[in-house]
Amino acid sequence: MAIPVHRLAQATAVALQRWRDANPNCATGDDPRSSDNGLLLLFHGSLAHAAEYAWQNAGRTLVDKTYLRILFSGAALDYQGLSADELAARLDGFIREQLVPRWQALQENADDALRGRLIEALEVALFGERGSGDAASQLLFWLCPRLSLHPQGGARARGLAMLADGQLGLDSGDYQHACDALLLEMPLLPAPRQFAGNSDQQCRVRQLIENSDWWRRRVLAEWLDQLGRSPA
Repeated sequence: MAIPVHRLAQATAVALQRWRDANPNCATGDDPRSSDNGLLLLFHGSLAHAAEYAWQNAGRTLVDKTYLRILFSGAALDYQGLSADELAARLDGFIREQLVPRWQALQENADDALRGRLIEALEVALFGERGSGDAASQLLFWLCPRLSLHPQGGARARGLAMLADGQLGLDSGDYQHACDALLLEMPLLPAPRQFAGNSDQQCRVRQLIENSDWWRRRVLAEWLDQLGRSPA
């Protein structure tokens, strides 16, 4: 699969806009927490904060149900009949069982050895069975941004299939490995230079952007989504 580099400029521009602006598909479209910067603060920021306090959160879930509503609404993810309260409780159990013991490793540009197991484990934890991986990969993308993982969902799978001339399998593993190959072809890209939050939050996010491939994966996801929504 070849990546048309000249199309990345458009995807990067959209990604930069979504970094700073509220997601128009989320509620009234003006909640700054729904921007990409905001989502990192809600999800990864919540876990980073909890880690500093021995994972204690005064009896509340580590990720608030409101944050899940923001993500699921903005990304058009399927609740599969569950309430936001139920999802938050199930996600909390997954975090404490699967992420907390691995937290340090997940802060060090973790490789892809874990991602397949974590996607599958989170799908089972949330919905009781393996699924498409869309919701799990989206959640893990924001919870553990240094994990070498590509968010699924939207029109991205169709975009990737178009590049592969329909020869790509449909499971999550195929999707992740195909995106890995595309990522290797991507050049350096303009990255965010402004960050929301307090000084500690800004520093944490800036270091993530500068010292990991998260932003390149985010732009790749945007480009695949644009490609998948284009006429065949």
